[in-house]
Amino acid sequence: MLKKIAVSCCILQSYASCGQANKTLKDPVFQKGDIVLFPAFIFALSLPCCWDEQLDSIKPVAEFLKHHPELKAEVAVHMSYRGSAEMNNRLSDFRARRVRETLVNYFGVDSSALSYKGYGESKLLMSEAQIKKAKTPEEQQKLHNINTRTELIITEVKAP
Repeated sequence: MLKKIAVSCCILQSYASCGQANKTLKDPVFQKGDIVLFPAFIFALSLPCCWDEQLDSIKPVAEFLKHHPELKAEVAVHMSYRGSAEMNNRLSDFRARRVRETLVNYFGVDSSALSYKGYGESKLLMSEAQIKKAKTPEEQQKLHNINTRTELIITEVKAP
């Protein structure tokens, strides 16, 4: 049990030290370049999306964006290194576009305030070497999940 806690702490520390996800949906003030991680948003391993299961994760982001009309943001989707770089680029771009479309079409977020981009595996937080050091497949999967993430990147803050 202590070992699992230590691994989790190392994962969180590695993630935080990369300067990623430096804001949450509950923060009151934002500036250009801030990164907000989507809450508990995990795609199926090889599928573009399983939307019924994801709507509960997207809804708080929609509410956040509606509450902050002064913000413009980019939906950014990142992948782990598994699979080909070309496929990861295409899949992350497709997922980012679908998340944006869901925010706009399903939840009514202002389309002019939201762009999207798939980053593929270009911005890994956990290297292949770090992941291979994990002792169990479950630990490796947790590390892959750190790389496979969906974020909001604040691209503009308009004056109130």
